[in-house]
Amino acid sequence: EKQYIESASHIIGSTTNIYKMDVNYVKNQFLSASYALDHPISHLNTLGIYCLGENAKTKTKILLSGEGADEILAGYNRIARAMYGNELINKRIRGTKIAKYLNLTALGTHRDFATNYINKFANHSIIEHLHIKYHEEVIRAFGKRKKLFQEHMTNDLLESILNFEYNYYLPSLLTRQDKMMMAHSIENRVPYL
Repeated sequence: EKQYIESASHIIGSTTNIYKMDVNYVKNQFLSASYALDHPISHLNTLGIYCLGENAKTKTKILLSGEGADEILAGYNRIARAMYGNELINKRIRGTKIAKYLNLTALGTHRDFATNYINKFANHSIIEHLHIKYHEEVIRAFGKRKKLFQEHMTNDLLESILNFEYNYYLPSLLTRQDKMMMAHSIENRVPYL
């Protein structure tokens, strides 16, 4: 996303600060970030946000974030894939055990819309491995997500997806971002919300 950051910065005439993490940074800050989060790190970007807060604290006490924009404006690829399918993206999972188990169509989409959307959250290569070892747990996790999605389902498929994103995906992202920033005494504001 660097090109978009630089383009937006140029348009509004602001300074761009880019901080790079290396393996040593991840090793050295992993426990500190996990401590600040108050639970194990489960999202790869957590340390990136932690790094941003650590570097930004010398320049500001308040940051504006685009967090929430993808959830309320349907900005994720998984939303388009869930609604329309995508042969190129889903081709890699065709013929796998997980594809057969999930009863996917030729385009890699499921015949049941709720199942199709919930499956778009998954990294199928990891799920395939987990499915072999933890069959019951994987089935239970997908079932819980599907049930939550169906509880918010309306006649409008996009509205159903956005309801789920807003109610079940966005809160953990906002909490994660807030905790990573507060670890460095920075307030993170989200103007799209």
